[in-house]
Amino acid sequence: MANSKDRFQKAIRESFDQLLANGEKKITKTKIIENAKFEDGSSVGKTTLYAKNAVTKDPIHATLIDELNEKIANLPKNNFNKKKTSIETNKELKLRIKELEDKNNQLLTQLVEMESSFENTAHRNDENQIQNLESQLYILAFLLNSQIVGRRYKELDIIIKTFEAKYHGKQVAKVAKEQIQKMKNEIECSKVISMKGSFKED
Repeated sequence: MANSKDRFQKAIRESFDQLLANGEKKITKTKIIENAKFEDGSSVGKTTLYAKNAVTKDPIHATLIDELNEKIANLPKNNFNKKKTSIETNKELKLRIKELEDKNNQLLTQLVEMESSFENTAHRNDENQIQNLESQLYILAFLLNSQIVGRRYKELDIIIKTFEAKYHGKQVAKVAKEQIQKMKNEIECSKVISMKGSFKED
């Protein structure tokens, strides 16, 4: 039995073939996704093609994206206008914005859960665990307050300043800052890869 990844990729490939067979004059990844259906007739997820591995942050369907880009690029010139319409561009931008908003909400959820865990740990007076949770709270707060997410929260400033004052010059602060830089790089890389994947049709 095919897994969800195989089923999704099969639906995408069949969608492309169907559009081609129907004489679609302008085939794009957006149209392929909108036309794609699973065997039960249900539509595939609109952002699934650009989904990333939760651990490695690599695109799950990178090979399929490259395959589609190649197929689209090889279409007869009279069947494909490489200049995208503003409607298609806006659709892809809205999808990307939705993905970033979802990531922001996930970070906020983690922060709330971590604050709750920190309060419970503080009652047990577990110094090592408290330091670890403070470090994780600091990392999340810093990311949420950074320009990557595009918002600032006064409450997060307090968490950041408190941690930096308490652990100034200590190894725990150094490690936390290294983790922040690593995660910022991964997020920026993820954004660039996704945007390239979305606009490679240009």
